[in-house]
Amino acid sequence: MSNWNLDNFDNLHSSLAESAYNSRPNSFPELFETDSVTEVKFSQPSEDNKGQITQGGTNLPNDGIVYLQPDKSLKSIDENVKVLIPDVNGGYHTEHYVTHSYQKGVLTDDKAGFNAYYLSDTEKIDSTTKHTYLAIRGSDGIGLDTLNDWVSNNAMFAVSNKYIPQAKLANKAMKEKIAELKGKAPGAIMDVTGHSLGTIVSSQAVVNLSYAELENVGQVVLFDGPDVSRSLEKMEGISAKKIQEAGKHVTYYVNPFDIVSMLNREKPWKDQFGKVNVIVPSKYTGTFDEQSSHDFGAFQIDSSGNPLVASESYHPELLTSGQDLARPEKKFIKNLLGEHYDSDKLGPVLKGALTGDLTRLIATLKACGISVTVNEAKKLYDNFQKDYKAIISKAKKDGLEWDRKNIASFHSRIKSASGSQRILLRTQMLYMATQLAEADVSEKVSATKKHISEAKDTIVEISTSTISSAEIMAMHLDQSEVDALVSDIKMSTVWNDGVETSDYEALDHYKTKMTTFTTNLVTVAQNLTAQDEQLAGDIVTNLS
Repeated sequence: MSNWNLDNFDNLHSSLAESAYNSRPNSFPELFETDSVTEVKFSQPSEDNKGQITQGGTNLPNDGIVYLQPDKSLKSIDENVKVLIPDVNGGYHTEHYVTHSYQKGVLTDDKAGFNAYYLSDTEKIDSTTKHTYLAIRGSDGIGLDTLNDWVSNNAMFAVSNKYIPQAKLANKAMKEKIAELKGKAPGAIMDVTGHSLGTIVSSQAVVNLSYAELENVGQVVLFDGPDVSRSLEKMEGISAKKIQEAGKHVTYYVNPFDIVSMLNREKPWKDQFGKVNVIVPSKYTGTFDEQSSHDFGAFQIDSSGNPLVASESYHPELLTSGQDLARPEKKFIKNLLGEHYDSDKLGPVLKGALTGDLTRLIATLKACGISVTVNEAKKLYDNFQKDYKAIISKAKKDGLEWDRKNIASFHSRIKSASGSQRILLRTQMLYMATQLAEADVSEKVSATKKHISEAKDTIVEISTSTISSAEIMAMHLDQSEVDALVSDIKMSTVWNDGVETSDYEALDHYKTKMTTFTTNLVTVAQNLTAQDEQLAGDIVTNLS
């Protein structure tokens, strides 16, 4: 699965959260230096290690310029073993051998899998600093070098709703940075952002700050993370009042088709931690598709610089779809774990549980004393996948029906709206129009391919039948004469496979071209200003 990056940097928090990962545009791990400040310009385009370009953002605070601060506390820690070595003259002496080295500092603990990046709106943090940002990295891909992410943190949360180790480290980092702000930059605030595992780490860490420390926390903007309410309630010394107060700072943006986003979200949206926004994704894909619903490319940034979100008045079916996914997901995990579900004693479990990696899953469960056969796990997983695909398919159908039903009313609403509201309505309507256009093109391309295939089948049938009839005449004619008779009706003569392939490629190219065109139109709409009203109106009217 390759990276699916943001189309643009128009939203600073999503840009920061994305850049906390490796191999992304403006990747902080690749820009980070322990001894110097690094300037990052989100107003300019940037590309990842595979050449994917993300466009520079507009209307960003401080013109999109932030400064990646070094971690002066970062140092290399050696882990070693003691070995008794026999002496020549008898007896033993101890020698130490380094077995492993890892980086550790306030913002980094490679052994625990914790990585965070601290940025500011000034090169030096002083009385002129107004805004700082703590970007917390989520889970890297599953591997031997990222087991801490998946086993000690993700799994402990998914199964046991634990106060996870990385969250404790993040809390310590937050406390230190807030103390620094109080001393060097009175009045400055610190925003927090993260994605996936980074959302769990961020939420648990923020809730465990003091009331005084929370005063220095601005927005906590989180992407594609589960609801942490249960884990917060189980954290020692954390009151309901504290959870509520911390929650005032927290805003989630979650994809209704992402299993990570929908974990623990079967309750009403308003009853979950923080303010939860269900996004209108750019594509209807699942978590493990090539263009993953768990990645940043699914986010569409509207004309106000915020992810485009669903509401009761705009694509409300997505609100329902998210909870339609949350319920079978919970059922799957509960059935898989049985009596061990939500057990505080169960730590390392569920790595690969929702990925279809059944061999790894079974081995992990057995190590935890949970006996599940491959067939049992496969049956549970297959049933979940069936429900999962059906939810996405239904949502796509319902979304198109909603577009057809409501697009005309948006014309009327736009006429009476003004300013930013008018721009947002145009962005929403353009998304509706492009969604309908893409569906129409996709339907027509599929129908054309079906027509070509059916025509080929008919010709094959006619050719085969005619040649069979001609072969009967072989008793009266030489074979060479029969071959001459049927040469013009052989498939190699009447059907050009090269032309068929070319036609299919042309259809696919047209579909891709249309998708690119509509994507570009949405990007245009996202950057419209009040002065662009006539142009915007023309674009929307023509496409509609």
